[in-house]
Amino acid sequence: MLKIRALFSTLLLTSVLPAMDCAFADEAEGVTKTWAFSEFTTPLYADAPASLPYANPDAPKGGKIVLGDFGSFDTLNFHVAKGDWPSSIGLLYDSLMSGTDDEIDAYYGELAETVEYPEDRSWAIFNLRKEARYHDGTPVTARDFVYSLEAKKEHGRAMIKTAYESVERAEALDDYRVKFYFNTKGSMKPITAVAGLSPLPVSFWKDRDITKSTLEVPLTSGPYRIKKMEPGRYIIYERVKDYWGKDLPMRKGLNNFDEIQYDYYRDETVMFEAFKAGKIDVRTESSAKRWVTEYDLPQVEQGKIKLEEFPVEAPTGLFGYFFNVQRDKFKDVNVRKALVWLYDFEA
Repeated sequence: MLKIRALFSTLLLTSVLPAMDCAFADEAEGVTKTWAFSEFTTPLYADAPASLPYANPDAPKGGKIVLGDFGSFDTLNFHVAKGDWPSSIGLLYDSLMSGTDDEIDAYYGELAETVEYPEDRSWAIFNLRKEARYHDGTPVTARDFVYSLEAKKEHGRAMIKTAYESVERAEALDDYRVKFYFNTKGSMKPITAVAGLSPLPVSFWKDRDITKSTLEVPLTSGPYRIKKMEPGRYIIYERVKDYWGKDLPMRKGLNNFDEIQYDYYRDETVMFEAFKAGKIDVRTESSAKRWVTEYDLPQVEQGKIKLEEFPVEAPTGLFGYFFNVQRDKFKDVNVRKALVWLYDFEA
C-alpha cells in the first residue's frame, strides 16, 4: 500500500476586487449570467471541460483508504455552534458552486447550473440543476437554500455568521431559482460567500431541532454518505454509486474510493506508530522535527512506506507560536526574545 507524506498548510484568501467573468458570460441589461466566475483572475476552466486536468475520468472505482485523525467527534450537525464534527464531513455535501485544487479564487457551477448578478452586485440569482437529488431521491430545491442561510445566520458558528454578514436574505423565486440580497454593492465577496452554501433539506429538518448536536445521519446530496461510525474510534464514508453529480466537470474522475475511513487517536505518538504498523494508509506530516528525525525507518527501505514532499505553489499559512502583545506579560520585547531562546530550533 502506498504511503504518502506531505508538509503543508493552506491560507484562504478573499478579495473585494471586481470579478473576472468567463468569456461566455451572458451580458443582458447589465446582468451577467455565467457558470463560472473569479474574484480577480480569469477562470481556467470557463469552457467547461469534460473533467479537470488533474482528475482521471477513466480511474477505476473501488477500494478503501484508512486515514488517521486526532481527537474525536460528538455531532454530525456542523451547521451550528455546538459540538465537534468528524473529519471530511464535507464529503456528504454539495454546494451551489465549487472551486478547484489549482485555483484560489475561481468558482464553477455545482448544484447551480448558472449564477446571475447585476453590475452593482447587490443581489445574485442561482439557477439550480433540476437533476440534483438528495440521497433519498428527492430534489434539491430553492427553499432548502433559504432555510440553510437563515439557520446559519442565526445559529451558526461565529466564523460562519461573519461570512454571511453581507447577505441580507434569500428568496425562493420558484423551485429551482434562489435569489440572495446583499447589503453591500460593488463587491464579489457576498456572492462568493453564498456560492459555497450547501442546502439543508426542509423535508428533513422541519421535524428536527437544527440548534442541537446530533449523531443522527443527516439527509444530504454529496458524493458520499456515512456507512458506519463510533465516536472516539472511527467513521466510515461510503461512495454513493448513483450520485447525481458524478459526471459534472468538477466531479468526474474524482471520489474514486468506495470507502474512506478515519480512525481516531487520543495520542499523536500512538497514531504515528499505527501508521508505521500499516494501520493507516496515508499520513500528512505537520511536524518538521518528526519529518527530519523519525522517518529513517526500515519500512521506507523495504518500500512499504513511500515519502513524498509536495512543493506548495499557493500562498500558505504556517505553524508556530504567536504572542498576544496586548497582554502585559508579552509587551516587553526582551521577554519575547527570551522565550524564543528557550526553544532549540536546530534540534
